[in-house]
Amino acid sequence: AVDIVFNRRFVGRQGEEQLEVRTYARQMIIRQSNVTERSLVTNCRLVNTGRSDDNPNGFMIEGLTIIENKDLITTKRTLSQ
Repeated sequence: AVDIVFNRRFVGRQGEEQLEVRTYARQMIIRQSNVTERSLVTNCRLVNTGRSDDNPNGFMIEGLTIIENKDLITTKRTLSQ
């Protein structure tokens, strides 16, 4: 699951529109021996660059900072026969 929070909208130094974004994500990694739930929290600025074939969303990520990247819980799996 991923939650994206748009903190604020502002104009950058070159006059381009920017968005400050914080992303909260959780990931389940399922292995044969265990299941691990991970948490990732990042912060960045999205600069509006206009859409193109190479950039269909029209944004460039700047100043990406990883705030949290950790395992929350690991559970061993029992293999039944």
